[in-house]
Amino acid sequence: MLQINPTKLLSKLGLTLPSSVANKAQRD
Repeated sequence: MLQINPTKLLSKLGLTLPSSVANKAQRD
């Protein structure tokens, strides 16, 4: 059974969101 760890999920979102924003900023 897959357990969702909210803290790990948030940290993953916290890592992926800024990097995607940075990638978008670099593209412009």
